[in-house]
Amino acid sequence: MFNFETASPLRKGTTWREVGDRNLKVTIIEDEDAHLELMERTIKREFPEAQVDSFGEIGHCLDCIDQINPDIIITDYLLPDMNGLDFLEELKRRHKEIPVVVVTGQGDEGIAVNAMKLGAYDYIVKSGDFFSLVPSIIQKVVHQKKLKKALQKSQALYEQERNKLNSILATMVNPLAVINENMTINFANPVFERTFGKGLLGKPCQAIFGKRCDVSTPCRKAIKGRQTQNREVEDINGRIWHITISPGIEDKGGMITAVLVFQDITERKSYEKQLQHLSERMIDLQEEERSRISRELHDELGQVLTALKFDAAWLKRYVPDGEIAAKNRFQAMCGLIDGSLSAVRRISTGLRPGILDDMGLGPAIEWHASEFERRSGIECLTLLDLPDKRLAGHLETGIYRIVQEALTNVARHAKASVVTIGINQKGETLFVQIADNGTGLEPSKIRSPLSTGISGMRERTEILSGVMEIKGESGKGTEVTVQVPVTYRQSSITGAQESL
Repeated sequence: MFNFETASPLRKGTTWREVGDRNLKVTIIEDEDAHLELMERTIKREFPEAQVDSFGEIGHCLDCIDQINPDIIITDYLLPDMNGLDFLEELKRRHKEIPVVVVTGQGDEGIAVNAMKLGAYDYIVKSGDFFSLVPSIIQKVVHQKKLKKALQKSQALYEQERNKLNSILATMVNPLAVINENMTINFANPVFERTFGKGLLGKPCQAIFGKRCDVSTPCRKAIKGRQTQNREVEDINGRIWHITISPGIEDKGGMITAVLVFQDITERKSYEKQLQHLSERMIDLQEEERSRISRELHDELGQVLTALKFDAAWLKRYVPDGEIAAKNRFQAMCGLIDGSLSAVRRISTGLRPGILDDMGLGPAIEWHASEFERRSGIECLTLLDLPDKRLAGHLETGIYRIVQEALTNVARHAKASVVTIGINQKGETLFVQIADNGTGLEPSKIRSPLSTGISGMRERTEILSGVMEIKGESGKGTEVTVQVPVTYRQSSITGAQESL
């Protein structure tokens, strides 16, 4: 059954004046003075600042409608010159989109249905207190008008921003393309077309690089996950591009898009390769110099000190027994020579441990862990699972130096009581982990350029084509994880030569 008495009750504590009536225009068409007065009084009570215009005939109202431009029209169904349905048809013919409320003393459901079909906003039966329903209907009209204006404003701003964005995208100096959720290129700026060709619009995004690189996966992540993606790819001409894929907005077809910005990093990558090559060469030269100095210390200075020790012992035998002072001096001299020999061996081994070249990474790590524990007093545990075949010399040297630097950082800063070194191979990847139970490394220091020890570890890892991750939590220690591809020795040349 059609509801003839529709109304939206106010929330408790809400007044009609909260709706806002400063610019509200209400037009009433009613030929019964009593009903007109009731409706005017009710409207003015709830909307004191509203402009209320009243007419006794529909024709007169139509003559003035353009001048008044009302927000809502409340009309009696039966009037001297025409009825409410005819009025609605005339408004429709004039393309007037004004909310019309039809008020009638006849509770005819058919009239109500026809009125609604012709665009009536609401239909009220003249009951004893029908006029009390008018404010709630006006309130709904005002609210919807505000929403409509807000929507129009929002759409206008959207179009303005989209046009502004398209203008910016078109003038960017980097190649740029927009991909929709069907993975189709639907926009490209002039630089993109000059770089990759003009025939790519409307084609799948794979067409940018062909089979060399599929950018559809990061595009989907950007669209669905609303997260920016970054990729480095090489095109068929050997140029290297950094692609930033950002979530876009809806296109004209209503599809969500992703925006691809291309930056040519070919030259930068070339410089990076040169710098990496120089860095590798510097580290190789450093290891070569360490080996040379280690050998000279061990072979030349060690031999000289050993000869001095024998000479001092020989001379001591010819000192008369009564020369106590001379014998004590010889004894002290022998002690100094022994100390110097120990220092030479320690420095020589620290520069380049012979066990690394002779026996490989595992024994060298075990030896260094033992020496570290003896010198620092920090318990050092090793969990090593290395392949039987010797690793490449540069790999053994690089991992050994990374572990060495990590342990140095533990001794200097961690205030730890235990440190664990784990090395194992999974597939073609070598995993290295150094973890301590110390104070933890602050996140700000992990990437700080002033942390030379960490920078050196990271540089060695990059030279080995690996990745390094450092996790530090206050009071829970620090964990250094390194992953590098495994390479093996290809010849029987000496470890010192392989490390170059």
